[in-house]
Amino acid sequence: MPATREQILCNSSEIVIATIIQGASADCRLKGLPNCDPQDVVRFSIRIDGVLGVRKHEHGYRIGDITEVTTRAVQITHPELSADHIPAGDLFVVPALGHALTDSEVSSLFLGKVYIFAVQSRPNPPFWSSTWDLQYQSWIEGIIHNADQYNCPEPNSVWLQ
Repeated sequence: MPATREQILCNSSEIVIATIIQGASADCRLKGLPNCDPQDVVRFSIRIDGVLGVRKHEHGYRIGDITEVTTRAVQITHPELSADHIPAGDLFVVPALGHALTDSEVSSLFLGKVYIFAVQSRPNPPFWSSTWDLQYQSWIEGIIHNADQYNCPEPNSVWLQ
């Protein structure tokens, strides 16, 4: 059974709003592995603009901190036909380019853009992150206000006032 949007979001240590300041492809197909998995992986350096939620006992990002995250940028050929099949928490490239994204394509598509990143802690960066468009901010804030119900990071009371 696939994970729900709430489970994907809440499987994180911190939920932040951040600007992408650097990007590169991390797609395994670029290494000559045509049937590798996962595909459509990208790596970003992000600057933290706000902290929406933090799981107890995590270190906590501050505004201005820079970290590295890895996420997916799924290429969608026909978004009108695949709305119910688009993975939650992934970035989208519409229309699909039909090949693994190059470093320059990742930079031109995402550099300077702001997203919500649900970051999973690991000992060292880059951290895996689900990524959400800013249009989901109200929904995300509603989920983390019910953190106990969803086992989600708790709201950052400084940010959500």
